[in-house]
Amino acid sequence: PPLQKVGLLHSVSFDVATATIFWAFSEGGTLIIPSYTDNRDISSTIQLIRTYDITHMLYPPVLYQMLLLQANSDDLKSLKVVSLG
Repeated sequence: PPLQKVGLLHSVSFDVATATIFWAFSEGGTLIIPSYTDNRDISSTIQLIRTYDITHMLYPPVLYQMLLLQANSDDLKSLKVVSLG
């Protein structure tokens, strides 16, 4: 699916942040950058996905598993692509 809104849902100190940023910019997507306080736990991530209708994200597998356990289908309905790494 075409890239729309990519969530930068992890610290910029992780190497995957660079991939996320370039993914958004190289494909013409919108990069959603939450404030530091809005991105501290799984429930905050779920709220960001809902609020900003995030369609694409790169996310660590362990955190993604926890996200799937806590979220309901309405929480994640905007997601089209999740890349794990």
